[in-house]
Amino acid sequence: MMPLGELEKRGPNLQLALFEMVWPTYPWIHRILACETEMRWTLFVETIEDPLDEAEWGGCRRVFGEILELVLEGTGMRYDIHYGRNAQQLDNCVEVLSDEIFKAIAKEVTLWRLEVGR
Repeated sequence: MMPLGELEKRGPNLQLALFEMVWPTYPWIHRILACETEMRWTLFVETIEDPLDEAEWGGCRRVFGEILELVLEGTGMRYDIHYGRNAQQLDNCVEVLSDEIFKAIAKEVTLWRLEVGR
């Protein structure tokens, strides 16, 4: 269950955007966590391998930023994005996307994505 606040309200939009745009594009992402504190979202991108090529991370970070700008529009909230091999589960954090969540969404809305993978 998502914590109360903007993450609870806007988390499904974030999840769908990440499912469609980020997950198939960046196979080195293991899972994505989102945390909410007062007026700030923090995303932790847990990677399968490290270190990443800085150009590739820069492109990924740009996509995350564009998605977050849209999802958080009108809230006045800010965001941070971090990545690494071992994202810690922190208070007020939820797993937004992982292989398990991807499969559950794909079964429900885009069955063909299960056949082709990420």
